[in-house]
Amino acid sequence: DLVRERKGASFHVEKVTHLLDGGSEQTARRRQLEAIVARDPSGVFDNSSNIYLHRTERHVRSLAKAVRLFELARSVGIGE
Repeated sequence: DLVRERKGASFHVEKVTHLLDGGSEQTARRRQLEAIVARDPSGVFDNSSNIYLHRTERHVRSLAKAVRLFELARSVGIGE
């Protein structure tokens, strides 16, 4: 279990996360953006059926994800 492993780490997990993200503010921003994608009501980011899709269908879904990601980015003021 990931939570158990993190609790048993010999280092401060949150500090390493901040280091990898480039600072605590960037970690907060990344988490905020991840939450926006996770809460997206379109369902386009759901990967649960990917293993049943043909290669072409997966490609089409990937393009739909890219389009939706651009829409979400614009809605929060990224890329303007």
